Amino acid sequence: MIRNILIGTLLIASTEAAAEVASASSEQLTACATVKTAQDILNCALERHPAVIRARIESQRSSFGESKASAFTNPEAATTTTYGKSLGDKLWTFEGSLNQKIEVGGKRSSRIHIARAEAEKAGANLQKARESAFLEVIHTLNRHRQIHDELEIINEAVEAFGRVQGLYKGRGRLSAEQEVSSEIFSLALGDHKLRRNNLKNEKDELKRRLELIIGAELSEEEENYLPAFKTHWPSLNEIAVDINKNSELLLAQAELKVAEAEFKAARADSWPDVTIGPTFVWDRDGANDIYRYGLNLNLPLPLWNLNRAGRAYAEQGKLLAKQNLEITGREVNSERRQLLEKYQSVVEAISSLPDLKALEKKHSRVEKLFDQGLVSTSLFIEAHRQIQEFIKTRNEEEHEATDALWKIHAVDGRMFEEALWKESF
Repeated sequence: MIRNILIGTLLIASTEAAAEVASASSEQLTACATVKTAQDILNCALERHPAVIRARIESQRSSFGESKASAFTNPEAATTTTYGKSLGDKLWTFEGSLNQKIEVGGKRSSRIHIARAEAEKAGANLQKARESAFLEVIHTLNRHRQIHDELEIINEAVEAFGRVQGLYKGRGRLSAEQEVSSEIFSLALGDHKLRRNNLKNEKDELKRRLELIIGAELSEEEENYLPAFKTHWPSLNEIAVDINKNSELLLAQAELKVAEAEFKAARADSWPDVTIGPTFVWDRDGANDIYRYGLNLNLPLPLWNLNRAGRAYAEQGKLLAKQNLEITGREVNSERRQLLEKYQSVVEAISSLPDLKALEKKHSRVEKLFDQGLVSTSLFIEAHRQIQEFIKTRNEEEHEATDALWKIHAVDGRMFEEALWKESF
């Protein structure tokens, strides 16, 4: 009866615990259901991106490593019982021992240091995953807005080419030059429709990707969550703010700590572990009982293996991790300089581009001149293509500048600063 009650209680507790876990998971999935701005999407992605979720689970898992590494080995109990007869007397022997393994040479402390370093390594990987997720979402949002702008220009061209082609079809008999112009407009119209279709497909793919990341549908009112085109690009410091917060450096430092702890563990493995504990023997010979007490000691002799190869292997791993840290530091500094030069160059190029509004005015004037018969067909089509190429080039340059800007912020350890986000979105 009591056993059934205990089993029932355990089942109820397990069910409640499972329900709590399911509830927590559900809250995590629905926490980002409402998004209205670009910052909302970024905040959501930093929690829900698949790569971030995997890295966070690994970080949480590694946080238990120190407790696991610091656990002591359980003692072992051993018993032996024998029976027999001698000259009609019954013989009985009972022997029991309790053995406790004692690690020598600092094996336990080495395991603890390895676990701590692995936890730091998992934390650095989590930061890298969040940075990658941030860049992916920023580029996706910007590209989404760029496609929105490019579609407007292409739609204008499709409308203009369709209107002109309709005029040609509305006329009766066409001259040879007019027939050629009509065919050219027909080809240009088909080409622009294909471009529009490709852009729409790309736009749908980007939207589905964002919805997959945040776990919610995005509204059709794109202007609410799409970042605007930057008209002012911030000036950046020549020297990094805090390069020690860089995820690559943090990862290399954690790997060095792991290698150093593994080297200490390899040295500790050169020492044999001791097993020690009390022993009790009870002999019964007929009516006589004999009790004996002693100490059991088990010490392996390091005759054939002193773990020289393991120590040499771990030492090389330590040297490799040390060199990797030095190289990573130089690479991060060099990368930042290159990113800064690229950013400054691209921003200067964007600033020197002609104003889009002025270009659109010239484009409208070309259309009016074409309607008046003062501009040729080829020049009219070329004017539309020119503004499309301009938008495409501007968008590519904007992508390069945005990528360099946020990568520099990541190197400087500022990517996730709230004040920086308020200035940018």
